[in-house]
Amino acid sequence: MVHPTFTPELTADQLAARATELVPLLRKNAREAEEIRRVPDENVEALVDSGILRMFRPARYGGMECDIRTKVAVFSELARGCASTAWAATMWVDINWLASLFSAEAQDDVFAQNDVRMTATLNPGGTATRTGGGYRVTGTWRFNSGSSHAHWCAQGALIQNDGAAPEPALFLIPYSDLEVQDDWDVMGLRGSASNTVTGTDVFVPAHRVLPLTPLLHGEHIQDVNTSPVYRVHPAHFINTSILPTPVGLAKSARELYMDRLPGSSITYTFYGNKAEAPITHMQVAEAALKTRAAELMAYQVADELDQQSADGTPFSLEDRARIRGTTGFVTRLCHEAVEVMRFGSGASSIKLDVPIQRVARDMQALSVHAMASPNSTQELYGRVLCGQEPNSYWI
Repeated sequence: MVHPTFTPELTADQLAARATELVPLLRKNAREAEEIRRVPDENVEALVDSGILRMFRPARYGGMECDIRTKVAVFSELARGCASTAWAATMWVDINWLASLFSAEAQDDVFAQNDVRMTATLNPGGTATRTGGGYRVTGTWRFNSGSSHAHWCAQGALIQNDGAAPEPALFLIPYSDLEVQDDWDVMGLRGSASNTVTGTDVFVPAHRVLPLTPLLHGEHIQDVNTSPVYRVHPAHFINTSILPTPVGLAKSARELYMDRLPGSSITYTFYGNKAEAPITHMQVAEAALKTRAAELMAYQVADELDQQSADGTPFSLEDRARIRGTTGFVTRLCHEAVEVMRFGSGASSIKLDVPIQRVARDMQALSVHAMASPNSTQELYGRVLCGQEPNSYWI
């Protein structure tokens, strides 16, 4: 569905509806995305036409400045169609938000391009040395999701200080100044093009640098974008980057299971009609309830962040840890829901032309993401509940 007359006045419901319209196209192209190991061009064009890529672009550049609830709604729908596309698009859109925290001059550089697509690696994978008017940056940055169609990136590097500790910062760099290594050959989210990116002695002007330590303390230096969404803590915003895709995958797994249910039997049993078997009823109910619980938790976090960014009431340490823990728990619930549907689908579902096997692999890949890992996120929350200091800055 093409929407050539996009305007920033779209409502949240209209934007979510456009994401739903894209699901058939994304499902049609999902196997192609795996085979070519990037988002198909047709998907990218459809995303641009829909207006979705302008969700967190500042309004003064023609963007929508959406809230977090809309983010969860839109990207969970896209993930129903193709998790790789949803994941890459989440990065493209979310790093628009991150770029909106840089200086006004840096924003002018980035948002001069319509529907600019961006990636980021926040973990410092490079070093930066001061030079006239800016920095020289060299580094290797892994997991740049959406790199195949990106224009700009925000890469983490350590600024070298003579006799003092290095200072972590983010550097806005155009992809034309970097090299993309075609090394994303993996078992899940294969179409996300989460390639390694390298750069050698790349000049970055000083206005395109954002110190990372103040950012992690919630200190935003820009003052030109005043929408509440730009006051969300970066760690929390990144948590909500994780939440939509597992919810969409869990929904997709049950839909695909139900599509194959009519006429199915359970081999080596007397159940000639699988839909009549109690085990089927148990599996479908378990998957549905876990998915619903995960979705409700995702929206609860989104609503809390929208409210907090609007009224400015600070979160307690326990609340901050709970938000991070919820990210892992939502991922865990969705993983379990997908696995129930995968097991219930039987041996025929391992064929590459049966989509549920791809959904399961995508879910497995997402579950080991550092920000989504149920183990580390629940440990963090448990530490705080037990009166210990958190073991991460990303809280």
